Amino acid sequence: MQGRNSVFKLLKFLLLSVTFVFFWAASDAKAETQCEMLGSNVPELEKIKSVFAQGNYRYFFELTDRFSSEEHPDAESIIDALFEAFPSGFSYCSTLFSEKKSPVLVNEVSFFEAPGGAGVFVAWSAFLYRDQWDVIKYTVSTEFDEVLWALN
Repeated sequence: MQGRNSVFKLLKFLLLSVTFVFFWAASDAKAETQCEMLGSNVPELEKIKSVFAQGNYRYFFELTDRFSSEEHPDAESIIDALFEAFPSGFSYCSTLFSEKKSPVLVNEVSFFEAPGGAGVFVAWSAFLYRDQWDVIKYTVSTEFDEVLWALN
């Protein structure tokens, strides 16, 4: 009986070790999702893209709503829909459009692709304010037509 308990303890240890390694590798891979950039990048904006790509949608909205006087009216429904459709975040991100309108204003459109191929477009305008880039307007949508405003 003593030998059997030792085998069970060993199996339990091995199972926990494999589970730990699996989750560590999965979280490490998820953290590596970065956006392909166009031209010069803005580190603060790349961080926000990385947060979104990792599936940390609540934090994304905290970062993008910093200059809003109130929370985005559809934030909770958008967050819920994102968690339902893309619970693990995205495996690929590409910046489709990036234009500095002035030294302190930039518009961008990025596409985030999930492992299954479905994706989301994110567009924003950001400005440099007190040595920090902040998003002042944004759209998250599966429809490209809804992010076209950023190209103007």
